[in-house]
Amino acid sequence: MLAAVHTREPDMYRDEELRLVVEDLVRVMHDQTRGLEALVDHLGQAVGRLPDGSDLSVVRSELAALHVRAKRLVTAAHQRV
Repeated sequence: MLAAVHTREPDMYRDEELRLVVEDLVRVMHDQTRGLEALVDHLGQAVGRLPDGSDLSVVRSELAALHVRAKRLVTAAHQRV
């Protein structure tokens, strides 16, 4: 049994590293989305109302879902061990 746990440890660490990378990417993308929203608001004030296609709430929602999925990666890896 110890050998089985030992062989799974590298996978667990890789899963954790992958989760951290994904979380970092999601955080950066979320920050970029916030910046885009500020830019869209500024442009909207300068040129008038922009089309509804400029709404980034869907992007924020999808990034939040990705963040949750990334956290579940490690939880699943820990449950396998």
